[in-house]
Amino acid sequence: MIRILAQREVRERFEAQHAVVVGSTPDAFRKFVATEIAQWKAVAQAGGIKAE
Repeated sequence: MIRILAQREVRERFEAQHAVVVGSTPDAFRKFVATEIAQWKAVAQAGGIKAE
């Protein structure tokens, strides 16, 4: 999977859809997801956004 995501054409297709291409280890992916959750949690809290 990492080799496929490293191909320029594949990355460009994902990026054209505004996807973040992360081709790395499972541990690195977990860290990425944790960072994203923390970031967007802070945004939601600052904006007073609540789940319905």
